[in-house]
Amino acid sequence: VRYLETAHALRPLTVTPPLRILGMMASPPNLPPIDMALEKARLERALARVRQRGLVQLEWLPGQSWRDLQRAMRQGPWHGFHFLGREEGVLAVTDAGQAYPLPANQLARILGDHPTLRLVLLNACEGGLASHSDIFASTAATLVQRGVPAVIAMQVEITETAAIEFSSQFYEALAEGLPVDTAVTEARKAVSLAIANTLEWGIPVLMSRAFDGVLFDINAPASPGPMEIKPPQEERVPAQPQSATAQPSATKETVRSAPVASPKVAQKPVIDFDWVTIPAGKFLMGSDKQKDKQAYDIETPPHMLYLPGYAIS
Repeated sequence: VRYLETAHALRPLTVTPPLRILGMMASPPNLPPIDMALEKARLERALARVRQRGLVQLEWLPGQSWRDLQRAMRQGPWHGFHFLGREEGVLAVTDAGQAYPLPANQLARILGDHPTLRLVLLNACEGGLASHSDIFASTAATLVQRGVPAVIAMQVEITETAAIEFSSQFYEALAEGLPVDTAVTEARKAVSLAIANTLEWGIPVLMSRAFDGVLFDINAPASPGPMEIKPPQEERVPAQPQSATAQPSATKETVRSAPVASPKVAQKPVIDFDWVTIPAGKFLMGSDKQKDKQAYDIETPPHMLYLPGYAIS
């Protein structure tokens, strides 16, 4: 049962944009302060393009406690959770006006039973840093082990400029239907290009249990392209020659119409493979420098090999 539930949770979730991202920022008063208004403004400015296109909807949690988070999760569905704050092995949230350490297993308990939540982005220091004795000791790894399909976290401290650039490009690529690992690569490229002479592009790490990296099947109208499949044309009955006893000409009732696909449904081309069976046997492998002057040394000498039967397309 656990395996079937996990397999179902890892299937791409069909989503009609926008992707709903729940944002949470925590700045406990007894820890070094975070300018929450400034950080929110920076992230919203970075996501302005995708928000204007209707691809991403970012909604901020009004409070900073785990109770506020639990309450907001019931008001979903949410597709992603974005945390801005501090982490010293555990997320630091606020409770009763003081810092409250929220361990990864507790955070997973809040997020884990929401099947539409496919992504967690922890913009907090060391959320992706494992210990020397346990590579699965990080917050990100714990969340993935508890069922979250994909978690992005920072291995060490990252500057706000790099974090904002990463988030902007990542969400845009993800909302366009790219797999999560490809979206992370696109975001890393953006960081390396936007900030000269930096290695911060390597700080964000992805931990995922999705089979092919596809978290969302974006249900958006497909634009016509070169691979567009046109619906079949109507096949009409050839006209019969007139005779003494006049026959009615072809009418709508005598027209055989093939099923026409709805133009709103994106048709995907069917790929067929022509398989050829190659029988088992010997073959000569390698090059002869007397016949091929440009042959590399690693290609010589020619030698016989036996290969079992196989199929090739």
